[in-house]
Amino acid sequence: MATKDQVLKLLEKGLNPQQIAKKLGCKDGYVRATKARAFGNGREVQRRYDEAHKAERRAWMRDYKRERRATDPEYREYEREHSRKRYQNDPEYRERKRISSLRYYHARKAEQSQSAN
Repeated sequence: MATKDQVLKLLEKGLNPQQIAKKLGCKDGYVRATKARAFGNGREVQRRYDEAHKAERRAWMRDYKRERRATDPEYREYEREHSRKRYQNDPEYRERKRISSLRYYHARKAEQSQSAN
């Protein structure tokens, strides 16, 4: 991985971002970003961080995972194993799951008592 100092030294020698990226084995976008932060004249990249974009991205990811789960048994098994390991190794996650489960349980019991009356 190229470091900021390596990039700046090569920029001072007069190499362009593509040459530096090739020499250091990194992306030229990293070189341009380093140049922009250091000298203020690199190409700016417009990034979208608005809430609409985040919601759109979450919806896409949810649909993608749902489709992949339905069609790929290896992915389904990977997700299952990952969830098990996280539950076993992360006490905060385990507590959140316990609370969520209790909420669901009490809501279901309240719904059953409402329908019985």
